[in-house]
Amino acid sequence: MTPVYAFIILVACTLLIRIVKGPLYTLPAMGLDMCKRNWWTNLLYINNFYPVEQSEICLTWSWYLAVDFQCYLISPFFILLLYRKRALGVSCIAALITASLILTGVLSAKYGLPVTVFGSPSKNTTDASADYIYTKPWTRISPFLLGMLLGYAFSSMRSRQVPINRGVVLMAWLLSTALMLSVVFGLYSHYQMPQVAQNESMKAFYNACHRFAWTLGVAWVVFACETGNGGLAAELLSWPGWKPASKVSYTVYLLHPALILVYMSSRPVTLHYDDWMLIYLYLGIALFSYLLCALVYLSIELPLARLPHALSIKSNTAVEKEEQPV
Repeated sequence: MTPVYAFIILVACTLLIRIVKGPLYTLPAMGLDMCKRNWWTNLLYINNFYPVEQSEICLTWSWYLAVDFQCYLISPFFILLLYRKRALGVSCIAALITASLILTGVLSAKYGLPVTVFGSPSKNTTDASADYIYTKPWTRISPFLLGMLLGYAFSSMRSRQVPINRGVVLMAWLLSTALMLSVVFGLYSHYQMPQVAQNESMKAFYNACHRFAWTLGVAWVVFACETGNGGLAAELLSWPGWKPASKVSYTVYLLHPALILVYMSSRPVTLHYDDWMLIYLYLGIALFSYLLCALVYLSIELPLARLPHALSIKSNTAVEKEEQPV
């Protein structure tokens, strides 16, 4: 993960910032310029804490990698606890999930944080929601912990095939779909009527629960598909055609925002947004991102991933030659 990450940072702070210098130059605002100064915080996976100012972060969208790494660091403790004392481990994880949800809601209510990271606080503070809840591990850890519990459940099963009553399966699918749709469309009035003041309690509740609610929905999809209750969803998600795209998905995540910034910054005039224009932009940038990232995967990520295996084979071959009698 880190070598490709470092390569993308190198490209950002050497090549991308020199490609365009047009009237709509927006690279400094999204952290490409800052890669020359603060690249090391990304490689140490602390860029969601330092720099403090969001405008000084290298590759502002890479905060997720820092959060994921920080959650990963504490995961051995909970995994060991689950295997040694299952009830205590599950209780500790459930307590930590509850504490994370409560803390997120309290911070949201205290600072009047918006329900999107792009909004402005409604109370007397100049800090954005990213400073308090959007990029911090203590407000992001609940989905990670739920995934850990699901993984532990799978590892504890004697058989992955779990027969469940069709009525129960149908109800679970409906609840899962309802949860995820409520997360997506729960902000409908917020976007349609931004001039109307939003209820602070509802904003705090949404900020606290929407990520965990979405994760619950996804967790059922994973559980159902893995235990033979996925039906058409399992067939669709297990289609072999997804494998090539999955190989480069990580690199696409890292690089495609930078490509969007390069395109937007190179335009001589602003865009007039409409549905067809967005469709063309989406398809063009998606195709270009996957093609470019396929080259990065083949030239950087894949050789580095296979290097330890190649060195191991070479070492074993050398040992075998030394042990052969003369």
